[in-house]
Amino acid sequence: MSSSPSAPLPPAPLLLVDDYPPNLIALEAVLAPLGQPLVKVTSGEEALKAMLSEDFAAVLLDVQMPGLSGLETATLIKQRKRSASTPILFLSAVSRDEGAILEGYAHGAVDYIVKPYDPDILRAKVGVFVDLYRRGRQLQREEAEMRRRERELLERESAARVQAAVQEVQRAVGPLPLVDALLAAAPVGMTLVDRELRYVRCNAWIAHAIGRSPEQVVGRTVHEVSPLEEAIRIQHRVEHVLRTGETLMGLPTSVDFSHTGERRHVLVNYFPVRGEDGAVVAVGALFLDVTAQVRAQQHAESLNERLIAQQHWLEAVLHRIPVPLVLVERGSGRFTFANAAADRMWGGTYPRPETRAEYDRIVTVRHLDGTPIPSEQMASARTARGESVSGLQMLLDTPHGSTAILVESSQVPAMEGSPAVGVVTFQDISALKEAERALQKREQEYRTLAESMPQVVWTARADGQLDYVNQVLTRYIGQEEAAALGHAWTQLIHPEDLDETQRRWTHSLRTGEPFEVEYRIRRADGAYRWFLTRATCMREPDGRPLKWFGTATDIDDARRTRDAHRFLAEASALLGSTLEAEATLQQVARLAVPTLADWCCVDMLEEDGSLRRLAVSHADPAKVRLAWEIARRYALNLKATHGVPHVLRTGEPSWVPDVTEDMLVAATGGDPERLGMARQLGLRSFLAVPLVARGRLMGVLILAHSESGRRYGEADVRLAEDLGRRAGLAVDNARLYAASQTAVRLRDDFLGVASHELKTPLTPIQLKVQALQRRVSTEPDGVLPARQVGAVLDVVSTQTRKLSVLVSGLLDVSRISTGRLELHLEPVDLAALVREVAHAFEAEAAKADCALRLRLAEAPVVGRWDRLRLEQVVTNLLTNALKYGAGRPVEVALASVDGRALLAVRDEGIGIAAEAQARIFEKFERAVSDRHYGGLGLGLYITREIVRALGGGVSVESEPERGALFTVSLPLGS
Repeated sequence: MSSSPSAPLPPAPLLLVDDYPPNLIALEAVLAPLGQPLVKVTSGEEALKAMLSEDFAAVLLDVQMPGLSGLETATLIKQRKRSASTPILFLSAVSRDEGAILEGYAHGAVDYIVKPYDPDILRAKVGVFVDLYRRGRQLQREEAEMRRRERELLERESAARVQAAVQEVQRAVGPLPLVDALLAAAPVGMTLVDRELRYVRCNAWIAHAIGRSPEQVVGRTVHEVSPLEEAIRIQHRVEHVLRTGETLMGLPTSVDFSHTGERRHVLVNYFPVRGEDGAVVAVGALFLDVTAQVRAQQHAESLNERLIAQQHWLEAVLHRIPVPLVLVERGSGRFTFANAAADRMWGGTYPRPETRAEYDRIVTVRHLDGTPIPSEQMASARTARGESVSGLQMLLDTPHGSTAILVESSQVPAMEGSPAVGVVTFQDISALKEAERALQKREQEYRTLAESMPQVVWTARADGQLDYVNQVLTRYIGQEEAAALGHAWTQLIHPEDLDETQRRWTHSLRTGEPFEVEYRIRRADGAYRWFLTRATCMREPDGRPLKWFGTATDIDDARRTRDAHRFLAEASALLGSTLEAEATLQQVARLAVPTLADWCCVDMLEEDGSLRRLAVSHADPAKVRLAWEIARRYALNLKATHGVPHVLRTGEPSWVPDVTEDMLVAATGGDPERLGMARQLGLRSFLAVPLVARGRLMGVLILAHSESGRRYGEADVRLAEDLGRRAGLAVDNARLYAASQTAVRLRDDFLGVASHELKTPLTPIQLKVQALQRRVSTEPDGVLPARQVGAVLDVVSTQTRKLSVLVSGLLDVSRISTGRLELHLEPVDLAALVREVAHAFEAEAAKADCALRLRLAEAPVVGRWDRLRLEQVVTNLLTNALKYGAGRPVEVALASVDGRALLAVRDEGIGIAAEAQARIFEKFERAVSDRHYGGLGLGLYITREIVRALGGGVSVESEPERGALFTVSLPLGS
């Protein structure tokens, strides 16, 4: 049974999608009056799940959602065949610009509604799609019913044809019982009328239709059974067949079923029944009920009229869409529709030729650069082939000029008898392209400015992903721009600076606050330099971050200078905190790690020219022990071209930016054990600078980088040199302080000795004078005998001479210290001079119980010398020999060897310890205590300075208790 016109329309469910629940409640309130089921979900994922289980009249979809956005959800809905035709209405409270709206239509939307919206308008728009959905579903039901009945009719027709064929075969010859059986079983109306128009046979179908039994019909005439009008029509047709023998096929008529009052539509076939002689003896009629087909046809015509009306309505809707839209027939590529917006864009009626070839002649499209697009690559041609086009930009040549357009197309599959069609939309993007060109120009200007700047210039998206860097950075890191953008910036930052940098960048991304931080960036050669990076955020109108603009300025030199000044200030303060030389150097080593180095060693020059390691510093105590062990076990190779030997030879820094394996092998002489220990140090960059003070090389400061991976540059060399000078000055100050303390001590000792020595001759003088005064007072006339006075005068003279010697010695020290020692050079025979001085010491030698032996050259030993000063030298040497060798022989020898005079004075006294042999030639120094041996400790000092002034030298060889040998060497010549 067909659907009744009054049958209720099916419900039209609506899908509401919004991640903000209050918005869903508001939509529900607006759409509730439509009386349709409302399905509410809060995400694109839930929307897709809902569409898998149910069809919807429309989808109201929020554009901005977390996870799947509205645009992405719409794309997935349109890609699914079952939901591709479901209308989508976008709702948005953010994007109001034309570009966003056009993007919404490009993703398959039928409408783009910007909040706040009018509830009545929204309800009216949705109501249209609800009505379309319900009517479409009703039509689907009716069409399904019609198809079912058509199938039944076809089945009946097939059976009727079979029965008719059987009757026709047997109508003339077959037995009547068989004919009757066939007539009774046939599902169609069948009669047999003779030439007198009497019914010979009538099956139950016909009898039932006229409200009689077959027995009541057979034997009666047509006029007796049927109404007059119907009987006359039957008569004419039967007579025509009897007369002509022709078969009448598919004659339409109607039959009123008397028992129901229902009129049925019937197709009647009249055919002749011939006897054995071939003459027509009767006419058979086959009645086929086609009521269902007729009604279906009528219903189809009604549906077609309604579809045409709906098509007109849909075309009216499409004409009101502001986006140019055309429909392209699948296969042929023929344009079946163009809306008013398309006509306006064309400047007239948009071309709708009958053939694709004609359209290609009329319409020309080009790429944005002006090159033609082949006809087979045109968007409409691709759409006709079943492709979907997205984001295609081109130039459309219209009668009024070229227009830049954005083309999108999608496929609408064949549905319910409607052919498949492609929907192509055009968006006029001329203004957008003009703005884009202006933007490109501004961007080019910006890039030109950015590329001309000496700083690193960069931009990043709102999420922090870099999208531009200038060539300053690409050259610095040795990569192209594309590689630099794809390169994780965290891999370029020094590991020690990474955590703080990431923390600040994350904070700026979250808050939009300006970003500023200093960190080190790795250069192409692996070295790191300090950069100051600043960035500010450009925001959307609603305040959300849109883009970051930043710069990175190389501040390595400035920072190193600042750090160097701070470091040197700290170093100066630390170095000035102590006046102990070794403690100062140890502080230098500790201060250098880790600011200047991973390793620091300090080696100092000793008085004998040897090198002594005083300090080693490293963060790892085990490595400190390793460095001490290497210094203990292996002597320094003074012939090496780099490192400490170079500094000792030249007084210049030795700088090795990159320590290689070959350098280690050369430095260790290839010794496997030593090489292995050197490798454990892990040296990667090396620097050695001199410790200098007042132009004097005092030692070497050794710096090295290992596990930090840093390498020394020229700035590091300058800083290390400055530290070396300050450390050298601090050490020198410490030594000067120690020397001053020693000088003070020596001064105090000297004053004590000098006061004692000066009093020694004064005391006997004073005693003799006092005794003489007492004797004079006892004499009656105050006159003493000359003998008594002479003895006193001899003592006074002797002690006065001693006092004079002491004073002269002090005066000589003063002259030597101030550089005012005067020499009166003349030819002097040193042999004769030694004999004279030795003769003068005979009495003193006898008093000391020393045998004075002379071994002098027979020939004169002559040179240009100061006679008085040489006498002073010989006197001082003999005085010492007699003082410290008393009771044993003293030998004086003189010889001429290789142009030099060699004067040797040997005693067999107490001798001199090795550690005191260099010290005894200094001022106020002695090898023994002044308590046992008198004197100011100036004789050997004056002797050395006089001999030096004469161009010679003096040395000593001695062992304790084995005497001493003093040798003076003087140049001969006139």
